[in-house]
Amino acid sequence: AEINSRGPAVIRSRLRVGVLSFQGSDTTTGLAFSLSQEIAAALARFRWFDVIAPSLPFARRNATPRGPKKQLDYVGDGNLRKSGEKLQVSVRLLDVSQDAQPVWSERF
Repeated sequence: AEINSRGPAVIRSRLRVGVLSFQGSDTTTGLAFSLSQEIAAALARFRWFDVIAPSLPFARRNATPRGPKKQLDYVGDGNLRKSGEKLQVSVRLLDVSQDAQPVWSERF
């Protein structure tokens, strides 16, 4: 059970995963946002957790993804960088149920 600041304990049976809008350079911002939307859509296919997708391509990444409405267990975020004709994608998954701790990261 979790304590909601607005009322009694709320029991959640499913994990909640938030996907933040990926960061990109001036030339890759739109692509970075689209990539984060696609990742959220792919994760939403799994039935054992709920996914909260990014809603604004230019949302502040330093905003706390937790709070009474969000109550997230995990957060995924990433960066998209372009070097010449090559794209580099860095993705990480953070456990934010207590303090933010990295669970997984990968670079493509």
